[in-house]
Amino acid sequence: PRAKPYNVNRATFQRIVFGAFSKRRKTLRNALKGIVSSEQFILADIDPARRPETLSVDDYVRLSNVVFKD
Repeated sequence: PRAKPYNVNRATFQRIVFGAFSKRRKTLRNALKGIVSSEQFILADIDPARRPETLSVDDYVRLSNVVFKD
């Protein structure tokens, strides 16, 4: 059986993932400055002090959905 696709806006998801990994060894807060606000990190239940490589795909989907809805 095929995996079910994630329910996410692809453009927002791509912007966040590319932004998160565009700079080496940055925290999410610094890497996504101007893209994701502090309030959006709180709504997505993601610590902005984490590094991009520590998040799962589900975390990125959740963050993307919060940003897309705002």
